[in-house]
This record gives sequence, C-alpha cells and structure tokens, in this order.
Amino acid sequence: MKNKRLNLFIYITIIVVAAFLYAIINYKSLFILDGDNFEQGYLFLLGGLSKLKNGSFSAYDWSSGFGNDFLCYSFYSSPLFFMFLLLPKFLIKYFFLYYQMLKIVLLFIASYYWFSKISKNFRSILIGSFVVTFSGWTFRYLNFMNYIDAFIFYPLILAGTENYLQKNKKVLLIVLVFLLTIHNYYFMYMLVPFLCLYLLFRFAWMNKLIKLKSIFLIEIKYIGIIFLGLLLAAFSLLPNAYIVFSMPRFADSATSILTHLNSNEVYRLFSSIYTPVMNIFSYNPFISSWNGINIGWNGGGSLYSLIIFPFLIPLLFVIKDKRKKKILLTSFLLLFIFLYFKSFYILFQRTLESRWFYMFTFLAAFALAYINEEIEKENITRRQITYSLISVITCIFIVFVCSYIFKFNDLSTLKNILKTLIPVYLCIILYYIYYMKYKSLSLVLIAILSFEAIISGYLYCKSNIPLKEDFFKTEFLLDDVIKVIKENDSSFYRIVLDKESMPDYYKKANIPFAYDFSGVSMYTSTYEGNLSNYLKRINSGLWIYDTLFGRSEMYDQLSAKYYITYGENSSQSIPLDYKYLFDKNGFNVYVNNYSIGLGYALPSYSEDKIPSSYLDQDQIMQNFIISSNGENSNWANSLKLLGKLTNDSYRELWLDIPIHDGILYLENFGIPCLTIELWNEDNLIKKVTVEQFDYIDLIINDTEYVNKIVVIGEDIYDTNLFMNVFFKSHESLLREKENRKLLENIQYSKNKLTCSIETIDESLIYTSIPYSKGWQVYVNGMKVNTQKVNDGFLGFNIPGGDSKIKLEYKTPLKIPGTLISLTTFTFIILFWINKHKQKIFKTNKT
Repeated sequence: MKNKRLNLFIYITIIVVAAFLYAIINYKSLFILDGDNFEQGYLFLLGGLSKLKNGSFSAYDWSSGFGNDFLCYSFYSSPLFFMFLLLPKFLIKYFFLYYQMLKIVLLFIASYYWFSKISKNFRSILIGSFVVTFSGWTFRYLNFMNYIDAFIFYPLILAGTENYLQKNKKVLLIVLVFLLTIHNYYFMYMLVPFLCLYLLFRFAWMNKLIKLKSIFLIEIKYIGIIFLGLLLAAFSLLPNAYIVFSMPRFADSATSILTHLNSNEVYRLFSSIYTPVMNIFSYNPFISSWNGINIGWNGGGSLYSLIIFPFLIPLLFVIKDKRKKKILLTSFLLLFIFLYFKSFYILFQRTLESRWFYMFTFLAAFALAYINEEIEKENITRRQITYSLISVITCIFIVFVCSYIFKFNDLSTLKNILKTLIPVYLCIILYYIYYMKYKSLSLVLIAILSFEAIISGYLYCKSNIPLKEDFFKTEFLLDDVIKVIKENDSSFYRIVLDKESMPDYYKKANIPFAYDFSGVSMYTSTYEGNLSNYLKRINSGLWIYDTLFGRSEMYDQLSAKYYITYGENSSQSIPLDYKYLFDKNGFNVYVNNYSIGLGYALPSYSEDKIPSSYLDQDQIMQNFIISSNGENSNWANSLKLLGKLTNDSYRELWLDIPIHDGILYLENFGIPCLTIELWNEDNLIKKVTVEQFDYIDLIINDTEYVNKIVVIGEDIYDTNLFMNVFFKSHESLLREKENRKLLENIQYSKNKLTCSIETIDESLIYTSIPYSKGWQVYVNGMKVNTQKVNDGFLGFNIPGGDSKIKLEYKTPLKIPGTLISLTTFTFIILFWINKHKQKIFKTNKT
C-alpha cells in the first residue's frame, strides 16, 4: 500500500512537471509574472533572505514602507521559504517556478490524505485530490507567493477533523490549527467559518438520526478544540490580528446585508465553471475582468473544479440516498447564497475579495467523489449519465451564446476561445466514455485526470507571459551601492530612487524591502494602518505606494538623505540642496545637505484647521507640526501664485518675469497623464511626462530661467478644473529648513533609537516614524505619552532644556499573547499527564 502511494506521488510530480513544461522550455524556467508575483513574491523573498543572511532581521522592519512590524510577513513561518537559503542568489529566480510546482505536489498529497479519511474508494480519492489540486482556485492564486503554502494546511486540517469525528483524536487537529495560525493567521481566519460548517455537514452525513442537542454539543466541543489551537498560537495571533485588522483595507465593512452580485458578476462566476484559469489579469475568457468588477482582484476567484464537475454534478439530483442528496443540495444552495450576497464576503475575509471561494472547491470535490462511488455501485444509470453529458454541453453552449449576446466577446474571439478550450471539452467526452465502459479501471481515470491537469497548467503558462531575462540584468547592481552607503553612514535616513531614470527592475515599489534599506515606496500588502490618511497623497493606483515624481519637500520630511539616479543624463531631477557623493555600477548617489535625520521640533498646528489640498498640507508641514491639540490655525503660504491654466488639452502660461532657482508646482486633480514643458522664449529647458495626481513639482536650477510653462494632457474625466501654478524660491525653501530644531546624536539599531535635543521651552517633536502603540518613548528616563502627528507619524512632547530621548519598539499584545500561549500549553500538558495517570490507574486496577 505504501509503495502504491509512493508511486502515485512520484507520478503526480511528473504530471506537475508536464503541466509546467511549457514554462520550463519556452521561458527557460524563468516564470515570474509582473505584478503581485514579482512584487509580493520574488521581491519579498529576496528581502526576507537578505535580512536573515545579514542579520538585520528585527521585530520592527524599516524597509517595509516607512516602517512596520515584521510580523506582517507570514512567509517567514513557512518551512518552504528556508529552502532558498541553500541557493546562490542568482539562481533564485529560476528556482521560483519549481518552488511553485513543489507546493502543488504537496497540495495533492495533503488532499489525498484528506480524501483517504473520507472514502476507501481509490478512484474517488483520486478525483477529489485532482479537483482540489488543479482547481481554478489553485491557479487563480498561484501567483500570490504565500497563498498555496497556507492552502496546503486546509485539507490537512479537514483530515484532522475527520480523525476527530471518526476516532475522537484531537491532537493532530490542534497541532495543525496551531501551525496554520502561526504561518498565516489570515488564512486561519478564513478557514474557521468553513470548519464550523464542515463539521455540521459531516456529522449530518455520518449519522442518520440527528438530535439538535447532539449537534449543538459536538459543535461546541469542536469549536473548543479549534479555539485551543488558536490559544496555543496566541503569541503570534494576537499581535498579528491587531496589526492587520487595524488596516483600513480590512476594517472597511461598509456593505449592507442585502448588497448582492450584479448580472455581470453572476455570469462571470457561472461561466468560470467551464474554463480553467488562464491569464491572471483576466482569468475568465468569456467576460473581461473589467466588466462589472466589484468583487475580488481582477474579477474575483474562479469556481473551476475541473471539467468533470459540470459533467457529473447534474447527477446529484438522481442520487438514491435521499438524505445524502438533501445534505449535498442544501450545502450547495447555502454556498450559492454566500456567493450572491456580498455581506458574506466581508464576514468570511473582511474584504470584498473572493479567496473564500475555496469552500466551493472543497464541496465540489467531496460531491464528485461521492457521485463517482454511486456510479460504480450502479446506483446511477447509463441513461442518466448521458443526460448529464447533454446537460453540460448545453450549458457550455449557453455560456458562449451569452458571451456574444451581451457583447462580452465578438464571434472571432469566441472562435479562438473555443479553439483554445477544445482539449478541455474533449475531456468531457473522455469522462463519458470512461463511465460508460471503464468505470472501474483506475489507470484510465488517472490518464484522463492527468490529461486535464496538464492542459490546465499548459493554458496557464501559455496565457501568462513572464518577465524576461533582460528585465533582471541589473538586479544585483544596487546591492553594492546600498552596501557603500551603509558602511559609511550608520545614522537614521531614507533613500529615494529616482524612478524616471531607474532601469525597469528598480521602478517597482517593493525594491526597498528587497534590498533591505529604508525607502519611500511600498507595495501595500502590509503597512502601518495609522498612516492610511497620509498615504493617500502617495497612492499611485491599486495597492501601490510608489516613488512619486518630485515631492522633494515631502520626502525631505520623511528623512530622505540619499537620492540615487541611474545613467549619465539623469541630473535634471536632482532635488535642491543635494550634492554629488559617488557613483557605482551606473548609479549616481547624491546626499541631502539639509537632512532632518529622525525628526525635529516646530510649533504645532491644529489638525481641525488643515485644508483639503495636499499641496497646502505639505506646505504647512514645512513650518508646523500638525497635532490634535495644535495651537496655531493660521499660516503664511510661501508659495507664489503664478497663474491658472485652463482645462484645454494644450495650456500655456507666459510669465512677465522669468523664474529660476526654486520649485514649480502644478496642482492636478483630474488628468491622469501630463506632459510639462518649461521654456525660455524658444528654448526648451525641460520636458517631462508624468502620471500623478494632486500636485506635481519640478526643480528649476539657478542656471535655468523659465518664462513659459506648457502643459499638455486630455481631461478624460471631464473634471473641467483649472490648474493652479505656484513657485517657491530656493531662498524661501532654505529659510523653512533652517527654522527646524533637529534631533541630534541619533543612535539607531533595529528596534531602538536614542537621540537628544536642546530647546528653550516645552516643545512638540515630530519623527518620521509611523505612529504605532508599539513605540515607547522615554525622555530623560521618564516614559511620556505619544501622539499621532502630521497625519500618521509618531510625535511627543518634551520639556525645555536638554532632553535625552529613547524610542523603543515592542510589538503590541506580544506579551499577553505569549502568556496565553504558555498557559494553554501548560494546561494541555497537565491535562495529558492527568489523563495518562488515570489510564495507568485503571490498568493496574484491572
């Protein structure tokens, strides 16, 4: 039996390799996709490995946005992650594909283990395992690096549940819940509702006579066991839950109970049953992800559970066991209600995402395994199977017709879709032939399932074009530059990469994390939730907080000290007061002569009086610290209004007196792409094309004189807004910088900073550290209260005179979480010892 399983797992490994053979051959094993796969997968992986190898790993991570608790990154608790430590850095990108393939093999093994607890029928176990492993859910979320790692635990925990129901064994279940919770607390959160439903489902399935009291008691006991596993993991769960669910992305539950899917969304989900996942940005070829996209990322999740599902599922209605038929039909009906009403999306995962669609995959796999057994027992006739075949063909025809009628695709596109999906639909005929003639031959079933699995992988690989080798050519060049900076500067600072001149590889938002330096951009998988309002001025769309064009004053406030460009002709974007420092590997490094270090003291400004304009807010922050109890409510704007530009697509502003040596600002509230030209008579001085809202600022050097400003851009949103054009002289800029009283003598090491400052009177201090309750501040040895200042940063008051300041980070709820875990562990050990003693006593007595 063991040899049979081993041979099967080796065979599955071969099938997985065959499924991804297109990527192995055509992409030379380099299969990293643009977007989340690169940003959240590859770059997170590089950053994690870098921190482990160089010893910079700490509770507070400075390379995650502007700083964040490191517990947010779940991949560190995955054993699979540590495999990469064995590889040279240049090989990691090529091994990335095989890493994903390994996870699919492990998912099959986990699914096989679960179904072996449910059924003794080898072919039913095969069907269930294949459906889960090669489902639309798996391929839909394969590009998210950590999802499959966590998903592997799902069938294992369901197997642990079977152990509990059938043998009253609890240890495996508790351990698996504990492991998943410390690995990925969010996936554990998503699993809990399904576990409660699954227990009810299985208890009803296994017991003909059911009493309400018995259901209630077993559900309470089961929840208690799950809760025990959660309590064991409290040292990780409590702080993680606090961090993640304080983020607006997860706190937003403004969806009414009756809010439901629109017709496009219903069609997208229904039609996804009949196609494997192909392109990750538009996974369902029958309808674009941009038609009615209100749930999920790029149209939400897929319900594809192999094509065997729509072929066999109609047979659910002819099952002879009325009790089991009723259980399955009720379960699917309940699931469809969950799918239709969006309030359940919020309940199951706190967002209008569709990761919880795994529930459909598991229920579909279970139902298919049972239907297969019924067919083999001849409780379902050949005629009924033929009717089921006609049913699935009819449904596929309806899907194509609807795609054309509702103008989701034209005829030529639908022909190409049909051509692409012919191998998948051929499997329907093969399954039909199998059940009509070979229904007890395992090898035939394995061959058909394998063929469909390979087709699913092939279509996925062919439909997604990965990043090319040329894209990665410069990936190791920045390492040397950052190393030089770190070796020569141990103070607190942030580094700004000039996005306009950077190679494409370094234009990605997660580069600071990947190269382990404090930067000014992030991919918002995680960030400090208290910064959400401030970050709105940086958001460049979707989940990206990228390095913006210009904004030198804003980045100056964020402790920017080094500015890095790439190439020979990149000096026009250098902020004022930066001087050339060194160059290496094609990168040019400039240093800020007026770096604020960690922070400064300034007069306070009432946050109730701040204007809505981000330009105005950023200007106020040059002269004040915005606080809830700020004293000032008036400010003298040092910006000079040059004029207003009309809403024409071509705009010109002539200046009577040329401007030079300062910063030019253009407020842009509605035009997604602008080309800005600065002229001196007929001489073009500077030309930039920028995609940026709110405002754009350009540096004008002391040798550049501008008397004509041209802005070109279509107002595609019909905002009909004028553009305000402002100018600030270099002299005004320097005056503002010199007014700050900076923190001095900054010593910086991982979770702790020390500094000092001398002030005449009691003062409010601003730091460029994101506000968090985890930061403890001590002034002259005395703990002081902290507050949120400048719309999301850490501030505190100090007395007049010399102040010695210590800032220390401690993860919120870590201590109580650890105490709960230790208490729970002690209770379990004492309970086990007592039970063991009672067992020995009973044995001796006998």
